[in-house]
Amino acid sequence: MLLATVIERGGVITRAEALRRFPRHVIDDAVRTRQLVVAHPGVYCLSGLVEDPVVRRRAALAYCPRGALSHLDALALWALPTTDDPRIHLTVPGEMRAFPSASLRVHRRRGFCPEPPSVVERDGMRVVRLEQAIVES
Repeated sequence: MLLATVIERGGVITRAEALRRFPRHVIDDAVRTRQLVVAHPGVYCLSGLVEDPVVRRRAALAYCPRGALSHLDALALWALPTTDDPRIHLTVPGEMRAFPSASLRVHRRRGFCPEPPSVVERDGMRVVRLEQAIVES
């Protein structure tokens, strides 16, 4: 049941969301048996999808709900050519504390608000506007 829920959610679920629907031991067992892997603290994805760029982007947005995909990831969502960068790029409000990792590059921007008109939704994900993505990249 847990894995079906994660699939319905695009391969990603936060621990808080999972705990609202399932007992703690069910989640911990899925992680222990590597059916779910930790993408970011408090965010899980299906083990078979951990390398999928779309799932990695969804996991980054779940980890940082006040962020939006930016830079090369935004260009990819706008269907423009990009260079290879294994990290997911997110832009967050300047006052927000950023927690980058080996797989996540967090860019703080003063005055950024993860809502229109600064952000649009493409393929079900928050992304900076095309003009901003081009300038940042």
